[in-house]
Amino acid sequence: MFLRLIKFIIAPLVLTTLVIGVASIDNPKSLGRVGTKTISYYFVTTAVAIVVGLGIAYIISPGKGLSIEVPETKVEVNESEGIIQTFLNIVPENPILALAEGNILQIIFFAIFIGLAITFVVEKAEPVYRFFDVFAEVMFRITSIIMRFAPIAILGLVAPIIGQ
Repeated sequence: MFLRLIKFIIAPLVLTTLVIGVASIDNPKSLGRVGTKTISYYFVTTAVAIVVGLGIAYIISPGKGLSIEVPETKVEVNESEGIIQTFLNIVPENPILALAEGNILQIIFFAIFIGLAITFVVEKAEPVYRFFDVFAEVMFRITSIIMRFAPIAILGLVAPIIGQ
């Protein structure tokens, strides 16, 4: 039940918080700077994590001296869709379907565009901005209610493992 509740709040929470986050930056140029900094931060932290992980693996040499016999099986290699198709899949054909299926990348794309549109329209979009602002507050409240049950739910998830 707890995992279902977590999945239940993810899509609307991501949508509302991103729309408000993007729309709250009034100047589209500053939004571009924030986006560039965010992507740069993501790449730098990812690179640091890779270097730290590889460094620790090199130092402790996990699996050294371990002998594992691998059974001979044939594995079918599927070709990937390609990078262009991957980027095209980020753009939702139907944003409501993306929300229903919980496709996070498509939800993020949709939320960013809504936030940008609110930023460009300004005064006429104020009711839409207020709607998403209030909706985000409602989602935060729902999240806090669900998190009150987190200790009991995690105990329920871990209990069978501890019991074994």
